[in-house]
Amino acid sequence: MSWPVTHLGDVAEFIRNGASIPQSKDVRGVPITRIESISERIFNPNKCGYADVDEGGYLDYRLRPGDILISHINSEKHLAKCAIFEDESFAVIHGMNLLCARPDQQKVFPRFLFHYLSSPKFLHLIPSITKKSVNQASFTVTAFKELPIPLPPLPEQKRIAAILDKADAIRRTRQQAIQLADDFLSAQFLQKFGDPKDSPFGSKSLKDVALKVTDGAHFTPTYVDSGIPFLRVTDINRGEVDWSKVKYIPLEEHQELIKRCKPEKGDVLYSKNGTIGIPRLIDWDQEFSIFVSLCLIKPNPDYLRGRYLYSFLQTPFALKQATQKAKSATVTNLHLVEIKEIKLPVPSLAIQDEWIDFVDNFGCMRTRLIESLNKSNDAFNSLSQKAFSGLL
Repeated sequence: MSWPVTHLGDVAEFIRNGASIPQSKDVRGVPITRIESISERIFNPNKCGYADVDEGGYLDYRLRPGDILISHINSEKHLAKCAIFEDESFAVIHGMNLLCARPDQQKVFPRFLFHYLSSPKFLHLIPSITKKSVNQASFTVTAFKELPIPLPPLPEQKRIAAILDKADAIRRTRQQAIQLADDFLSAQFLQKFGDPKDSPFGSKSLKDVALKVTDGAHFTPTYVDSGIPFLRVTDINRGEVDWSKVKYIPLEEHQELIKRCKPEKGDVLYSKNGTIGIPRLIDWDQEFSIFVSLCLIKPNPDYLRGRYLYSFLQTPFALKQATQKAKSATVTNLHLVEIKEIKLPVPSLAIQDEWIDFVDNFGCMRTRLIESLNKSNDAFNSLSQKAFSGLL
């Protein structure tokens, strides 16, 4: 089936950046969108910012149901991430560093446009308009407007959107199940060890129970087709390493890097740029190097097991400590000095080992959930590919 093709700018009332409003942690008012507001590909009002804007402020930048928010300044992995705003129950201001596309609903059904902008078919176009720098990537509004969109009749758009909505709901259910499993582990951790502020085991700063807290390369290395794996923050998702997208560097550069920062099995990686606070236990033997966006934590074996530390860093109270210390501009950053000050309960090694045994038994269920989610994602992507090729 052949559909007419037009440009994104032709099916939108506007595509624009938001209002430039300095935000503060100590004020309220009408919520303002931030990059983090769409970090999970849904609009999350709990991740908005504030600037004491009253109900009459910035009316021209208020979101309407059907508006689509798109990340156009972010780490390369998260570039072009989008979410649709559909809630009429409260006011939200469109802030800087997210584009807003308001669909012309005489031409395009909002959820059809949202699914198209989220599809592999569309995302494959993004590298052609992307400009890269060391820690982030971006594209312009002008270039984005010129990207193509297939445009079937409105009834067909609504039919396709309804099918993709159902498939998307299935994979979101899988995601929610994994989140519930993670929440259960966090609750069990809190019950057993307590919050670091009042733990029966006392608490120590990370710098006191680690042999080293450092980060990776402060320069962009030479990438090669094969060599030593070079991990960046974008390679870690839900604590797992996406090896299919890992880049490689020459052995000579790796040997220079590990003189200062040598990751080893049992150490913990921790994201410190972009999406901060994501830990990953190194449970493999293969050598690799890391970029500056990742922190490397080497536990002191006299005090700390790497797997116990990994569990702690997954908890909300660990993330809260990290985010409270973060410096936010266009990209959120943590500094090593701040990471070193994160406090954690430090029970005996025997008690840490008991916890590790508990996590091992629970982990089998979580692994099955992740496998199910991966299958759901593959099925959804295949369905999306067919939908926007006119084969659904």
